[in-house]
Amino acid sequence: MSAELDPEIKGMLLEGEEILMTAEQGRLRPGGSITTPNTIYITNVRLLFKDPRLFGLRANIVDVNYVDISNVRLKRGILSTEIFLKSRFLSDEVRLPAVDKEVAQQVSGMIHKGMRGEFARPADSRDTGKSNSPDTPVQKLGRIAELKERGLITDDEFSKLKAEILKELQG
Repeated sequence: MSAELDPEIKGMLLEGEEILMTAEQGRLRPGGSITTPNTIYITNVRLLFKDPRLFGLRANIVDVNYVDISNVRLKRGILSTEIFLKSRFLSDEVRLPAVDKEVAQQVSGMIHKGMRGEFARPADSRDTGKSNSPDTPVQKLGRIAELKERGLITDDEFSKLKAEILKELQG
């Protein structure tokens, strides 16, 4: 991880959330970006993917919880590896090209650990001392409502997630 954390990413971290690893798109590798490389931040709670634009003046930041990841795949090339991440709620794959082969393998391993729930999560102030059972649909609704309130998801994303949860409740 770099010594200085991106201030925009730092501002998005939840209380008790820690960055465990970062991987940055190579600047000089084929498929890399010399001026604005993409970066993936692996935390004990989720993944944050930053895709800067216009020399860093704008950025697209994707926030994906481990429970929402449906697939991680690596496309190994001669000089570097491309990481693909598929979320249940995103139509497009998150793509991080031009990553060092060893780093890409470590990233894949860390993501799989997160998907299996192996990272220590921060204590939730609303924790009632219950076991680590999966969230109920009502808890999931509360979580996405909180994300919407904090401005981390749009109204459209909230509506899609809410519809998925309500569908889960019915079926």
